[in-house]
Amino acid sequence: FVRGGLLIGRRDFFWSDAHGVSDEELVRSTLEQFYAKSVVPPKEILLPVGFDDQPLLQRWLSEKKEEAVRVLVPERGPKYQLLQLAQENAAVALKEHLRVQTESSEAVEELQALLGLPQIPARIECFDISNTMGTHSVASMVVWEQGRMKKSDYRRFRIKTVEGANDFASMHEVVKRRYGGSLATKPGKSLPEPDLVVIDGGAGQLGAAMEAMAAVGLSRVFICGLAKAKGDKEERIFLPGQKTPIILPVKSPATRLVQTIRDEAHRFAITFHRKLRGEAMIPIHPLRSSTSSKAVP
Repeated sequence: FVRGGLLIGRRDFFWSDAHGVSDEELVRSTLEQFYAKSVVPPKEILLPVGFDDQPLLQRWLSEKKEEAVRVLVPERGPKYQLLQLAQENAAVALKEHLRVQTESSEAVEELQALLGLPQIPARIECFDISNTMGTHSVASMVVWEQGRMKKSDYRRFRIKTVEGANDFASMHEVVKRRYGGSLATKPGKSLPEPDLVVIDGGAGQLGAAMEAMAAVGLSRVFICGLAKAKGDKEERIFLPGQKTPIILPVKSPATRLVQTIRDEAHRFAITFHRKLRGEAMIPIHPLRSSTSSKAVP
């Protein structure tokens, strides 16, 4: 995205099944998918290649913007240089994407072997609880899917049924709401079922989450707890029905993956908790009188 000659943003798109598809078709499909959403088109769009129904697409974009939109394929000059910059950025983004995909593949294959999963997990959901001395208890759920964190599927929860600091009961409530409520059943709001659920915590939190999943009749999803022992560097994974946790190798791809997901769940929960705590601390001052519009400092 360019404004006033300056690069102000970018969006990367990747296709896993683009073999045999022409550049023209990829460009046209990208434009249609991107601007079919609520995105308002700019006055000018630069493309590396043209395509047969380009005038038709230009007319559609103009109608969407309610003013003229030009779709150009520059071959020289400043606009061509901008296009070259975009293509260089795309090459860098693709290289990084492939690197992340390779690392993720190694991590999930190792995780499958460590946990004895029936299949390589494509979607992982992780839960964390946050509170201060039992007040403003909240929970977070973050999602990892196909090699990346999927922020559009993140969810935050205010704890509704638990008084005080009770992480076990809070975890039970949140897991039950996720897999037994509207996030699991309501059309337009429901989320896909994960291949693996990671609970931030040890045997106690895992047990509470398992009870919640049993209560909603969900036994087919694999679940585990992730925690460190006090003073220990090693991460431990707690599995249902096993008293002894699995100690993860410190620098393995699987360890880095679950740490990244757990740390993101923790960050997301802490951010929400601080927001609620900050709102609760905002003072509300009475007015001096009915004729005054200024708050008492």
